[in-house]
Amino acid sequence: MLKQMGSLGLIGADLPEKYGGLGESSVTAGIIVEQIAYGDFNASYVQLLASLLGGMLAEHASPEIAQEWL
Repeated sequence: MLKQMGSLGLIGADLPEKYGGLGESSVTAGIIVEQIAYGDFNASYVQLLASLLGGMLAEHASPEIAQEWL
């Protein structure tokens, strides 16, 4: 299921495109998390962490580190 969500772009949708995200807004990412949580709260945690932690890396890490981890 996680691989399918990733292939659909549902994990880290608000991350910059250069790091594999879709470049969507935080609101869009929040709606994705909310809708997945309706079906399975535990599965939605993956998107939540990807957006929160990935956003910090994209914004504050060096480009080399961000590219490696994102």
